[in-house]
Amino acid sequence: MILMQRLPPLIVLVSTVIISILLFAAIGSIPLSSLNEGRRALVVQEMFQHHAWLLPSMNGELYLTKPPLFYWTALAFSHLFGAVTEWSLRLPSALAAAAVLWLTYFTGRKYFSTYVAILATVLLAANLEFALMARRAEIEMLLTLFCMGAWVCFIQYIQTNSQRMLMLSYALLALAVMTKGPVAMLFVTVPAIIYGVVSRDKSVLQFFTHLRAWLIFIILAGTWYLLVSWQLGFDIWASVIQRDMLDKMQSEASAKPFLSYLGWILVDFYFLITLMLWRGKNFIQQLKNNKPALLLIWGALIPFIVFSFFANKHTKYLLPIYPWIALLLAWHVSLIAQHGRQKFAQGMLTLVLVLATTVMLFYLVFEKHYFQYRFSAFKDFAQWHQQFDGIEMVSLKAVDSRLVFYTGKPIAVVQMSELIQRGQQKQSILVVAEDSPINFDKSIVSCTMQTFKPYIKKTKSLYVYGLGKVCERGDKEQ
Repeated sequence: MILMQRLPPLIVLVSTVIISILLFAAIGSIPLSSLNEGRRALVVQEMFQHHAWLLPSMNGELYLTKPPLFYWTALAFSHLFGAVTEWSLRLPSALAAAAVLWLTYFTGRKYFSTYVAILATVLLAANLEFALMARRAEIEMLLTLFCMGAWVCFIQYIQTNSQRMLMLSYALLALAVMTKGPVAMLFVTVPAIIYGVVSRDKSVLQFFTHLRAWLIFIILAGTWYLLVSWQLGFDIWASVIQRDMLDKMQSEASAKPFLSYLGWILVDFYFLITLMLWRGKNFIQQLKNNKPALLLIWGALIPFIVFSFFANKHTKYLLPIYPWIALLLAWHVSLIAQHGRQKFAQGMLTLVLVLATTVMLFYLVFEKHYFQYRFSAFKDFAQWHQQFDGIEMVSLKAVDSRLVFYTGKPIAVVQMSELIQRGQQKQSILVVAEDSPINFDKSIVSCTMQTFKPYIKKTKSLYVYGLGKVCERGDKEQ
């Protein structure tokens, strides 16, 4: 028996409205709220300013840590709107999240039931990490969309032997690689290989030996890497591999406990994952008769295990498996309901709608005021800085990427000796310091131009100093 094959239209309508507001309402209303958002924004801004789409840069320096597909997407919207804004930067993530939720609904309805589809979709939208990434200028949601699409097409191919699905899976995987690099293959290629070895499914071998599909993948995923290598040499990738891949796998300084991801997933799903322990034996028995569900298990479990072995962990790194967790949990709820617990299923749907509404209200009403201290200084600084257009700004150490973004031009890192030399030459310079005040040499003319507090943290300040003739202006801090 399939639970609630047709849901009341009102439930579908209410779910759609809540999700739409959650994803799109006021996404450009607050300044960039994290260091990573600042990095993505700064790269897009410099692409926009210098019309340099091939070689990403950040604060005036080459930045190849991530491939450029997210940057290109945000750049396209920025050109469409005529400026790089919080809205144009976050819109790709919001649209990708909407597509992920649609794919979740499609997969749930195709392989399970309408009830599973709507429960999984709303549960995923209400998920703490998913909702956050949907409203941020981060690459993870775009990565999730392409990895999810590639795995759904892989499942379709295993089920139907459709050549179109095979080709599309490779194309979407290539786009995932162009979003975050080869690490994307851990969400698709590695689970598919392990599933094929364990199951001895011949269709998996055919999937990996299709030359035309590999050609599509190489063209889509490899062209940018080849063009960069042609301009800068293949040696350029050695530092990228070391810093962005090997260091994250092995670094003891940033190592987190092996089971960190389990804890984060429990919190992000409001501990509803623990429901899997209820009638778990029945769930395992049903897996034997549902190959798509079994493939969702492979798609979630293998990346979870692999990423758990990496030293550097972050909640968002496993976002691509969250749709599979939502679908499997929703299916498990439907299996429980088939044993005379219809009210439990209805209660679960009500609960996730309430959770989604709560998350929606948080972002619409509370976020801007509750976290004001994290980003208020950036807009204040940008407005204040306009009066010093044409005056160089520097710092003694690398500053937050958001500060550079709102300055609108690079903030060079210099040594104190250079500052003293230029100060003695009475050059007009602005110097920013994030951590603590600077005590300048008495041989140079210096002044405190402005202090912005709070800055990122409630107890932290941003100090702006002037050197040379800029101190003669009357708009400095008294």
